[in-house]
Amino acid sequence: MTGSPHVCRYRPTLVWSTWARVEGVRERTARRVPVCEVCGQERPARHPRVAVAMEQEADMAGSPLLAGPALEAARVLERRGPDAGQPIPGRGVLSKLGARGVPGSAAVPALEQLMRAGLLLLRWDGPGRRDLRAVIVRDPDALAEAARPGGRVAREAALVEGRAILERLEHPVANEARRVLDEEAASISPELARAVALVARHAAEGEPVAERVFSTRHLGDSKALARLRASVELRLGPLGALGIRDGGALTLVGGVGRITLGNGTWLDLAATPPFLGLSRETATGLYAVSLPSAGLIAVENLTVFDACCRGELATLAGAAFVWTAGYPGRGVKAIVEAAVKAGAPVTAWCDLDLDGVRIARLIAAAAPGTAFFRMGPADLIGAPRRLRLGERAVRVLERELRTGAVDALTPTLAAMRETGEWAEQECFLA
Repeated sequence: MTGSPHVCRYRPTLVWSTWARVEGVRERTARRVPVCEVCGQERPARHPRVAVAMEQEADMAGSPLLAGPALEAARVLERRGPDAGQPIPGRGVLSKLGARGVPGSAAVPALEQLMRAGLLLLRWDGPGRRDLRAVIVRDPDALAEAARPGGRVAREAALVEGRAILERLEHPVANEARRVLDEEAASISPELARAVALVARHAAEGEPVAERVFSTRHLGDSKALARLRASVELRLGPLGALGIRDGGALTLVGGVGRITLGNGTWLDLAATPPFLGLSRETATGLYAVSLPSAGLIAVENLTVFDACCRGELATLAGAAFVWTAGYPGRGVKAIVEAAVKAGAPVTAWCDLDLDGVRIARLIAAAAPGTAFFRMGPADLIGAPRRLRLGERAVRVLERELRTGAVDALTPTLAAMRETGEWAEQECFLA
């Protein structure tokens, strides 16, 4: 005992032995020893303390060519994206391998093979390797290369390509895609990295297209996007709102007003109830519009757009309407710009969520002075039905508010953050 006199207070501490070489690997054992919290002295024991844990690792690292259960084990661990040195519960690893058809009798030797290659450290309960307590990845990069040979090089090439695709694009979806590539650079698959960048560029270009046409044109396979759809939508939002739909490009307009096409033909909206569809070529090539004093109202959702065109909302009666179909494409922007040229007022009405705010802001960018209908904080608070924001929506909303951009819709975003809720346009139809 050192220092001033005291009464030792012992706390059980796991004390590891030095590493020893056993059968071509390094091993060490741990014993639970009472150690004084004050002076660090061990409590004497009458008998040798029994080891309660053991760790094994290889002397040298390597990147072996794997097959069978060892390859499955490497891929299970690689998908977790663990930080080096962080323990992964052994039972969880064995359960995942079992779900992939690798029984425990094959899983343990497979993990030992990865350990002997220097990729893992294995931690066991007791010195006799009775139960696998934890798996610790020693070199995540080497493990990833062993699990998917050439995958790291392919991922780095896809990230370079994706960032080049997104370069100089000013669009909220493009900004989100850049963040995805930066934050997931160590784990994203090459196919997903390219798809995220290409979908974001498509959303920024604003040209609606059929899903299989987009997939064939940009991904080389008509079904490639379908395989990645869930992953892309988890990061960027619904494909339909980004201009990738089951059908082709179509701009829907309705209500009151007249559209003059490039060849001089004019169309009376009131004569084609409840609305009419224009192809991309027709919408982008129109000559002029003549609109009532209520102007043009851009509506995000189809159900609400249909109700507006049918005159079911008295407060909006007597106006012309265009369906944005999510983020506005070229046809929608052409209609909005024609309304501005005609001197007609433009109003945006979208969902009370971040995507709705972003869509409304894009309409406002095309038509300075745009008004916003039922998109204020009071509208959110007074909405007949509100929904809880998901975890991803909360994270993206926080990032949006941290950018410091301030406009008429910023208080609405702040209200969403405070309430943790959002509202669909449809709830106002009742």
